[in-house]
Amino acid sequence: MAHAERAAFRLPFLLIAFFAASCSVASPAAPLSSPEGPGERAIEDRYRVLTDESYGPHDRQRMDLYLAKDAQGLGPGNFTIVFLHGGGFSFGDKANNARYIGPFLRKGMNVVNVNYRIREGIALATEDLTLALNHLGRHADEYGLRLDKVVTGGFSAGGQISSTVGFSQGDPDYPFPLDQGIRIVGILNIAGPVDRLDIVEDVFASSEDEQFRMVARNLFPPGSPFDRNETLRMFTPYAHFSDDDPAFFLWHGGQDDQIPPATFERFLETLGRSAVAHRILFDPQSGHSPTDAQLEEIFVEVFRFLDRIR
Repeated sequence: MAHAERAAFRLPFLLIAFFAASCSVASPAAPLSSPEGPGERAIEDRYRVLTDESYGPHDRQRMDLYLAKDAQGLGPGNFTIVFLHGGGFSFGDKANNARYIGPFLRKGMNVVNVNYRIREGIALATEDLTLALNHLGRHADEYGLRLDKVVTGGFSAGGQISSTVGFSQGDPDYPFPLDQGIRIVGILNIAGPVDRLDIVEDVFASSEDEQFRMVARNLFPPGSPFDRNETLRMFTPYAHFSDDDPAFFLWHGGQDDQIPPATFERFLETLGRSAVAHRILFDPQSGHSPTDAQLEEIFVEVFRFLDRIR
């Protein structure tokens, strides 16, 4: 797997393609309650698990909490991982995130697995991550999570949402502020876009696949509290980038041809000038969704990344 770090961002931009969300639904991994290996305890023995906790009135505003019984033993590595599924803002569910949250659970980390509103536009889906984080903060005594060491992450559309909220946390013009006491220290973006959603819209609107055309319609649907131009301005990670942002981890595949290179080219150029220890992984042979073998390699680098921001 090819990779670059900090200023080494001279990636072959014209060979890279990138997209917010595959419309196919990934197959769930093995049940999270199964033993993880010889001599290891089952998930239910290591965690207090709260399923479908409500953080708002909408049916989609639900999350599963995996509260580690001995998270304090992780010391400075006691992050709270908040992860979001993909699906082009049109499909997907937290039930399909087992392959992404499993590695964190095997490390004994606190994990929050979040659903959000779909088919209602980028803005409301992105607001839901803020609502979920604020709910965690308002119930801090009940959940016992460290909310000053949050790492937001997601696959595909979830990666875009987690990146937008992470980068915007210090922006006074962002419409959905986090409550005091909540601090995002890292962002994990697996195959999620970072810029130029107008180009994404054009690509999907011109597809012969009806599901892809649905994705295009659901990016900026009628009835959203923000019009198309406002959404483009406020709900992409690039719009909020600054040197004060959290450390950022990005993975993308060179065979993911659903989003043109222009959707992230200027973002990576800007990121390369940052003094923050960001981490970019580029796999020229991978498509949009990493294989299990690729995901193993990705998580080796994810945990190295987390070790650096402890």
